[in-house]
Amino acid sequence: MDTKMAMAGASASLVMGEWSWPVYGMRCRPRQGASGWYWWTGEGPEDGDRDYFQPVHGFHLIERCPLVAEFLDAPPGTRVTLAPGYADVWTDDALLSPLGP
Repeated sequence: MDTKMAMAGASASLVMGEWSWPVYGMRCRPRQGASGWYWWTGEGPEDGDRDYFQPVHGFHLIERCPLVAEFLDAPPGTRVTLAPGYADVWTDDALLSPLGP
């Protein structure tokens, strides 16, 4: 799968608005042409907030936040925290559960 062409979910602030560091990402299992990536800034979604993540192509996400580019091909189960000069990457097996995190 070309993750730069596949759809990801991103917070509206990251896609359209003003945002600040850090940027957080998590990759669930890909499905139906989506990469499985979700990216956000700030506190993240509250439980039940189904409209928090906006669909965005990976290449548009890279235009807004170039630091995500090197992580888009990371395997499902990956979590990242990014800021200029900083990247924390780890595996979260809960992301691989059929029920999600």
